[in-house]
Amino acid sequence: MKKMIVSNRPSSLRTLLKAYKTKKHRLKRAGEIDDIEVEWKDIKLNNKYIDKFNKICNLQKKNSLNILYPFTMMYPLNLFLISQKEIRVPMFKMLTIRNTTTTYKDIEKNAKLLIRSRSNGKNYIKNGMEFYIDSQIESNGETVWENRSTLFIPEKKEGADQNYKPHKLEEIPDAEILKKWFLPAKNRLGFARIMGDSNGIHYSKRYARKLGFKRDFAQPVLVSSKCIESLPEISGDGPLKLDLFFKGPVYFNSELTQKNLFEENSNRFDLYCEGNERPCISGKLERI
Repeated sequence: MKKMIVSNRPSSLRTLLKAYKTKKHRLKRAGEIDDIEVEWKDIKLNNKYIDKFNKICNLQKKNSLNILYPFTMMYPLNLFLISQKEIRVPMFKMLTIRNTTTTYKDIEKNAKLLIRSRSNGKNYIKNGMEFYIDSQIESNGETVWENRSTLFIPEKKEGADQNYKPHKLEEIPDAEILKKWFLPAKNRLGFARIMGDSNGIHYSKRYARKLGFKRDFAQPVLVSSKCIESLPEISGDGPLKLDLFFKGPVYFNSELTQKNLFEENSNRFDLYCEGNERPCISGKLERI
């Protein structure tokens, strides 16, 4: 396994430039995924970033971090990993279709953290290829948070694994409406900077329209974090597991509706965007 160490949060702009230099933008098909691990240690949380994240996501100020806040550190690191030549995928065609996150312990705001991300295989399915990036956050040598990101490259592929069945959530069409809110377009560029996500589809209406979308749409963490905060409290003391499936764009300047099915140890929710009868984001938060 190739191992790399970074001393600062990777720059998204430099990452994209590296991807161009290694000609990843010219790749037409996905290929091999070599074993790579990237480590970033001695991380100190930035309270200004946390406050800005909470403000843009319209979250209440709490002592504990939102379960999705670590993505502001993890996403740039994962993008840096994927930009390496050993990950042979057309980087500018990839989509994040699922995130599975487990939190074992609250991350203390004054703690020194270590993040480790590594590639972890692939699967060919009917419409393309899935590949996986596993990440962990450690505090004082203890794993407090971990995530698996499932990324998808759309392409026609012969020899797809007919036995592989991606995990799905049960449908909840009759679930009660938990919350409605309006998603404004302001601060969308500011959130892209917090996330380290330089993709123009999240802050440029003109660019998004050129790619066939109605307009620019929210980075999934922006709206998913609000969904999590809105959920009823789950009883128990064990780790929390969050499954998120990204199915469609959540457009800015739209009315959003969150439905939820509550059980003692779990919340199964869907987020709808105005004008779309199907869920754009489906999720499940459960105590394990």
